[in-house]
Amino acid sequence: MSDSNSDDVEIIANPNPIAYKAKPLGKTADDMLKAADQRVGNLKNEFGSILRRDADAIVECFRKAQAEPAKRDVHMQDGRKLAHELRGQGTTFGYPLITEICDSYCKFLDLVKTVDDSRMPLMKSHIDALRAVVGADIKGDGGAVGRELTQTLRQIREKLAAETGEEL
Repeated sequence: MSDSNSDDVEIIANPNPIAYKAKPLGKTADDMLKAADQRVGNLKNEFGSILRRDADAIVECFRKAQAEPAKRDVHMQDGRKLAHELRGQGTTFGYPLITEICDSYCKFLDLVKTVDDSRMPLMKSHIDALRAVVGADIKGDGGAVGRELTQTLRQIREKLAAETGEEL
């Protein structure tokens, strides 16, 4: 765009990258989008078992962090990687409360960097929340209990942010 006047504005259409990728495969963008929707639909049926498996792995990472203080940060970051994945998938597959809990878990670890003994009870609150939601197979936002749970986790993070001077 030129500085001389607004008549020099040129609008360039953003190409449809799906259409470019579909063409060499002999498909249309609509074909590709329908196939992706179908895959997501199929995964929705499987997500409950994926969620249980990954939640169990997060709990195991927490248990290892409790048992091995010298390796605590490694175990907590392993759990964070799993929580990050669930955070990204939860809402897509009908578990927005899982997204909220895992988001809080990740943000909490991002704030503290190192989890010392004083922070372990706060991490446990996230683990307990995750176990409760997964154990009861709570889909959706969890209603009033879900709102209370996410509010409590948010307050924990806000208190920590105030203590550390970090932004959420």
